[in-house]
Amino acid sequence: MQVLVAPTRKDVDCAHASKRWVEIGVPSIHNFRFISKRRILLWALFSLTGIPLHLVFNGSILESKATNGFVAIMASETFLDGARFTLPSVTTSSSYPSTLDNESPLNKTIRSIKSSLDTGVIYMNETKYEPAFQTMKVDYCLSERFHAPCRLSIANPLLLIVCIMCLSKCLLCAYTLKVRSWKSEEPLMTVGDAISSFIAKPDTCTKGMCTLDAEDLHMKPDPERALSSPRPWKKKQVVAGNAVNPGVWILSYMLIGSLLVLGGLLLAPALQTQSLRESRFAHHHKNADVNDSGLKSASLLGLTMISNTPQLLLSLCYMTLNGLITRMLAEFEWASYGIQFKALRVTSPRGIQRSTYRLQLPYRWSIPLLAISSILHWVYSNCFYLSNYECKWFHAVLGKWR
Repeated sequence: MQVLVAPTRKDVDCAHASKRWVEIGVPSIHNFRFISKRRILLWALFSLTGIPLHLVFNGSILESKATNGFVAIMASETFLDGARFTLPSVTTSSSYPSTLDNESPLNKTIRSIKSSLDTGVIYMNETKYEPAFQTMKVDYCLSERFHAPCRLSIANPLLLIVCIMCLSKCLLCAYTLKVRSWKSEEPLMTVGDAISSFIAKPDTCTKGMCTLDAEDLHMKPDPERALSSPRPWKKKQVVAGNAVNPGVWILSYMLIGSLLVLGGLLLAPALQTQSLRESRFAHHHKNADVNDSGLKSASLLGLTMISNTPQLLLSLCYMTLNGLITRMLAEFEWASYGIQFKALRVTSPRGIQRSTYRLQLPYRWSIPLLAISSILHWVYSNCFYLSNYECKWFHAVLGKWR
């Protein structure tokens, strides 16, 4: 995508002729006014096809967790010897390996049934029996534990969207390489590309403007007239942050701040339902569900997009932070050429020229950024996620789980 918005030398000359500027070495939409409409369209298509991938990719393959109901049967001890009960399918052929004494709280047993399927038989003391079930003494309980199977479920509509978006990106890449919308001129991808181009072919529009800087372009309507006469050189203390436009800083703070606000909005209702001590990391059955009336009627596609919206914000924050660091490092590289002799870092090196970085940034910056981004995506996917449950009930007539 950076190749599509990178200006060519013709675009730079056009911008300088109209007393404007372009950004080189960074992905910037500021260059839209000077690059061709075809490149803008391709850039927009690349961006639009990436949004559905972030929203539905994680939900295309889901783990289906089994949950269950339970059947409680009240019977006398003669039931063990084959006595009939009101449910004709219940016989003594079933095995009940677990025995619960009468001092164990029954409500605790019922709560534990949430994660496993139990069929319980409660034996009554017949001597304490009174009509109409007024009083009843429980001697002990027998239970049958059923391990509900889990499986992977594939959401075909979501997987189809993912396949279509991936195919679209492949076609866009092939079209971009074949058509080469920047025509015969190579785009200026790095600061070294721009220096090499201006050395080979000096710019007539900026001739004699050796002290020209960004402030002159922003503050003065006609920088050529302002720089027509000599002016004293003033040494200024410049920090790396000055290389970034204030609008870019504001946009970056807004994106990162919105992600923090969204995290707080999700955490507040979650703590009201379940404390941090009771919750578990990753996909765990003890974690509380998000109970919202509006989500109950939502479709699988809607729920998947809602749960993955912060993933999209995380990706936007990564791109924003990457752009900030790229701008500052480009400024450092530009300043370094005035301090000591060094070979240019260009896209197509010749002679002693150096090639560009494989990850756009130096490894000491790009690897930590990628690692932090990957960890944040992984942590979030284990904090707020879509769960798919399949309920199984014991069929009393058939005598099996369905």
